[in-house]
Amino acid sequence: MMIETNGNKKLLSSSGSWNKSDMSGSSNNATNEHSQPDGSGKIASPASSNSLSEKFSNSESLLSLFSTLYDKEQYSVAYAAGIKFVELALLQIPKNGHFKSRKYLKQRTKSATDALRVTKLLGGMLDEMEEDENGGIQKIERLHELATLAQQSFDEAVNVDDDGGESNTDGGTTSHSKEWDVAQRVSQLWKYHILASNGGSVIDNVLNLPDSCCATYEENQQENEAGQESNTTYKPDLLQQRQDSDHSIMTDRQLSLQSGIERQGLNELQHSVGAGGRIFLNLASASDDEDELELKEYEKMGGKNEGLSKLMMMKDFDRDDEDDEEYVKEVLDTAIATLEPETTRSKLSIFRTALSLLRLLRSGIRKIKVLDYDTYTNHPEFPDVDLSLMKMMDGAPPINEVLSPRKLGRLILRILKTQLALDTVLDGVNNASSQEEAYKACFTKPRIGWFGILPNPQNFLPPPYAVDNWEKDSEFARQFFCGTNPLMIEVAKDPEKQLSKNIVNHFGKNKLQELTDKNQLLFVSYDDLADLKVNPHQMFPLPMNDESGPDGGPAPQVHPKFFYAPIVAFTYDYDKDELDVLGIQLERTDDARVYTKNTCGENEWLVVKCQVIAADSNMHQWVNHLGKTHFTMEPHIIASYNTLRQARHPLYTFLRQTSRDTLVLNWAARGSLVKYDANAFGDYQSPVGVGQVMQLINKMWSRYSFFESTGLPNELASRGFTEDVQIPAYLYREDGMKLWNAIGGFATDFVDEVFDSDEAVASDEVVQEWAKETTDPDKGAVKGFPTSFEDKETVAKVLQTIMWMASGLHAAVNFPQYDEFAYVPNKPWHLRADLSTIPKDDAEIREWMFENMFPHINTDDDWLRKSTNTLVTDEHAAIDSLAMVHLLTTPSESCLDNLSDRFERVGREAYDKFLKNLNVISEEIEARNEEAEKANKAPYNYLNPSNVPSSIDI
Repeated sequence: MMIETNGNKKLLSSSGSWNKSDMSGSSNNATNEHSQPDGSGKIASPASSNSLSEKFSNSESLLSLFSTLYDKEQYSVAYAAGIKFVELALLQIPKNGHFKSRKYLKQRTKSATDALRVTKLLGGMLDEMEEDENGGIQKIERLHELATLAQQSFDEAVNVDDDGGESNTDGGTTSHSKEWDVAQRVSQLWKYHILASNGGSVIDNVLNLPDSCCATYEENQQENEAGQESNTTYKPDLLQQRQDSDHSIMTDRQLSLQSGIERQGLNELQHSVGAGGRIFLNLASASDDEDELELKEYEKMGGKNEGLSKLMMMKDFDRDDEDDEEYVKEVLDTAIATLEPETTRSKLSIFRTALSLLRLLRSGIRKIKVLDYDTYTNHPEFPDVDLSLMKMMDGAPPINEVLSPRKLGRLILRILKTQLALDTVLDGVNNASSQEEAYKACFTKPRIGWFGILPNPQNFLPPPYAVDNWEKDSEFARQFFCGTNPLMIEVAKDPEKQLSKNIVNHFGKNKLQELTDKNQLLFVSYDDLADLKVNPHQMFPLPMNDESGPDGGPAPQVHPKFFYAPIVAFTYDYDKDELDVLGIQLERTDDARVYTKNTCGENEWLVVKCQVIAADSNMHQWVNHLGKTHFTMEPHIIASYNTLRQARHPLYTFLRQTSRDTLVLNWAARGSLVKYDANAFGDYQSPVGVGQVMQLINKMWSRYSFFESTGLPNELASRGFTEDVQIPAYLYREDGMKLWNAIGGFATDFVDEVFDSDEAVASDEVVQEWAKETTDPDKGAVKGFPTSFEDKETVAKVLQTIMWMASGLHAAVNFPQYDEFAYVPNKPWHLRADLSTIPKDDAEIREWMFENMFPHINTDDDWLRKSTNTLVTDEHAAIDSLAMVHLLTTPSESCLDNLSDRFERVGREAYDKFLKNLNVISEEIEARNEEAEKANKAPYNYLNPSNVPSSIDI
């Protein structure tokens, strides 16, 4: 059977057979998930990272190598490096989905410019090189092809203006090739200096050519060189002519380099590139690599960490080479060494947590090809509550699931920058005039100086939208549509059954039914919280904290946290396209009060809303985020890893993009957020505690059905959002359905490329084994997943649902976290008081709320402040949660529209079509957000494909 790489033939015929060697070139080759077979059927070298920034960085490294070899007159090797650079710049980088986005306009232009220059230099070198055994004709032909492509790429790049449109003042296509005639003389100048041996540096003379972009231009030196040159003439005013042209790209690039020089200083810049690198100083602006710039920014702001740059420069490891085990451990040792000094300097618990996890991972990683399943054990605080329904990975993750050095470095840098930012604000926090002002003081100022005229270079923790809007009813309601937890709100269909008797009696069943008939009555009901037995719950519960208290004894049981199980009714105004609060019931008793804005004092109403938000925070963080995405995805990853991956099945190309980094992150969560041990994050941050968190997740899983619970249309319909209910303000649904449909089209096209018929699916033994393991009660135990596959449509539907869960669903519940949780009053993880102690006088409630109800930001509790046995610091839970959500919203390098190089072998046509659809979605979302910002409204950008990772990678 033939497997076509990019043709129209299917990868799998109706016989259902396929050849492993066709996928890799040899059946003996180990699979590398970061590698893709090239046209010859061989596995290409793995890239250390799939981000576009990384690829541009790699090209810069090749450029530097070429220039160094060129400077040393090692022309044969320099020629090879130059060809490699041009091929990367012109043939590999443009395949990336982000390549033509506006964001990368400058990098794109620079890359084309560099490629054009290098091809000209290579042409001159050919004349000086001795003809090798391969002959010069092939080299000339290849170089001619690349030079032609370089010219085309350059013309295309410079003909695009900064707005992404064609820059053409005459209405036609404008070529800049004439402006670059002088570039063709570079090789002649180079040869002249070789032959003349005039003692001048080739590098210096090339650097000072008048056609250079951003060159250090010394006119007297140019005049001298012009006078020395006998065979080549050039005019010193060419640079000025170019600057006076209609196209601004040269000026932009000069400004770009000037900015870089201002940041680093000319001497530092020249020293950093070295003698060989100076030849291309005129071609390059400051480094475009975002991570490198962030690292330099961190260091310039006073941050110091010698190990961090080393970690981020380490190469990624071969994820299927068992000989890489020692290198993986070296990477982890470097990460540990990077974090160790920070744990002594910083008061943030996140440093100690991360260090503990890295040490545990270092001791536990293993070489393993087949993953085993395990079940969640009963929690020590609730030993009789069975938690064994959901499956998880047994033990620590295998070597090939460890985070890359770059990813580890990025996460550590994120924490370091958080600490640096907090260092600048802690005086304001500690010296605030009130607790309320202390919460606001947690953020860095966007602008500094007199009258705020200067941008703050240390604005690492900007104040979110919620700081100035959290008290508004409209913002409270909006977050149920567009916030971290858009999965709770429902459209009422039968208010007498779905709402409480208290709410029905308070507003009247006729009024509620009238709203229901118009699809204007919506609600949230936190029923699962009502079933929990321990309320309030202690911050350091026993028996896990028997030895974590003062002097090594039991932790004091004097830090209770309270929670309600509220029911909230909303009304939707179709004219205003806005949700509003109708009423709130906090308690589940027959005589429970129904709070409304009109029957409460201003501050009492604010407290009631905060109690609702605290309940929502827990259902969001533990059930809809950790449970419905992270933990639900895990058995799918294990099953596909053990079947499709081991057999090197083409479907794994699709599923691998949905599973990157998730296993190690889930393992880390079980060792920190929900660990069964002392000082668990979930115990001191959640009012329900880890034991009851796991009960909530277990209850969710007991009701779970794959297509019904995770498929977006079915899940929306289960909450009353059927197709006939149109609510434009529900942006999670609006953007989510666009993304869901695009993923569905991609999955269908991908399956069509793999299978030529339903018979091919039904006869594929590996696919059947995948279904069997996923649904086996002793293995994946995923209810509602197909027990077998009989047709292509079902396979595509499964791929669509899995990719949605890993991408859109997780992005929607994860990435709003900083915007909502960072300012604690807007979205507290827990509250330290219920309404039983609220002051009678409404005027006194606001101060009480900040002093006694919200999580600690300062405290007089000596044990909490000084105990080294706890993870709570004297900044306490409010600061810890701020640092945590800042880390959890680290942007991904593998978003849905940045996967082109992952589908080079299988699914390339399908992905290209998918990418076009994603670009349309992005443009629509960005246009809407621009209008929202003009109206001073909060944007919703979390489901913009450019921001949506393909996997749960944070």
